[in-house]
Amino acid sequence: MKFLRSPSVHHLDVEPFSLRKYADDQNRKKSDFYGVYKRPSLELFNEHSQALFRNLNMKSCWHQGFVNGVDREDASWTISTVAGNRFKTKNVVLALSVNGQLNIPEWASNLEAHSHQLFHIYDEAADLTKMKPSIAVVGGGISAAHLVISPSSG
Repeated sequence: MKFLRSPSVHHLDVEPFSLRKYADDQNRKKSDFYGVYKRPSLELFNEHSQALFRNLNMKSCWHQGFVNGVDREDASWTISTVAGNRFKTKNVVLALSVNGQLNIPEWASNLEAHSHQLFHIYDEAADLTKMKPSIAVVGGGISAAHLVISPSSG
């Protein structure tokens, strides 16, 4: 894929025109945007995303893998991955859907009893602004990324 399907305002940063500003600051060509909606090139989008990760020091707290379990242990949660990694946290936010629909995976279906510390991003009862660290966001899409870097997430 040479260009993304989404317009240039759809990226990981919270500022809508951050990608355009990044392109200007890096003296990128106009050909890095395509069509009426100024769809960015995949290369530019990836560079911008990497720059955000560096500038926000996200590499230190970002872990990539496939989650296969979230278990309650005393007053915390343990997130397990297929690779055998385990992460402990006080709160968990599931950001697992791209369509605004509540999507609880099979491995998490038994966790609803702990709804005061485990939320789905589209759960109306979730007030993510009141969560105190530590918080783990489980998800691999743009909604998860936006949640992690949003000013309201602390």
